[in-house]
Parts: sequence; C-alpha cells; structure tokens
Amino acid sequence: SRITPEILAEFVAEAAGYLPAVRAGLAAFRAAPAPAALDEAHRCVHTIKGAAGMVGLADLSHAAFYLEEVV
Repeated sequence: SRITPEILAEFVAEAAGYLPAVRAGLAAFRAAPAPAALDEAHRCVHTIKGAAGMVGLADLSHAAFYLEEVV
C-alpha cells in the first residue's frame, strides 16, 4: 500500500525527534567509551526501525536494523 503524505510527515517528525539522542549517545561514547553511553541511542534507533516498518518504509527499517546492530 501507498504511504500517505500525512503518515510520512508524522514519521519524519517522530524520527527527527529521536536523532538528537542518537547523536548525543554516539558523542558520549566517543568521549568516554562505555556501553551504557549507547543505551538511549540504541533505544531510539530501535524505535525508528519499528516505526519505519509500521508505516511501510521497509528499506529504511532494514537500514535502521543494521544501525541498531552497530550501536
């Protein structure tokens, strides 16, 4: 099925809201490498992965899966 512009806009807004936490977690890990520094970033990437899958953005969900595995 086709993704409506409204659903896509909601997804983009939601995903954009998680990106600052992902960036902050990665920066914190670079500054002091400890697994706990990545906990919030991992949760946010996981949420983006799930949301992308729910709205039908399978390729983005798949890419987020790999990012989640790296984080």
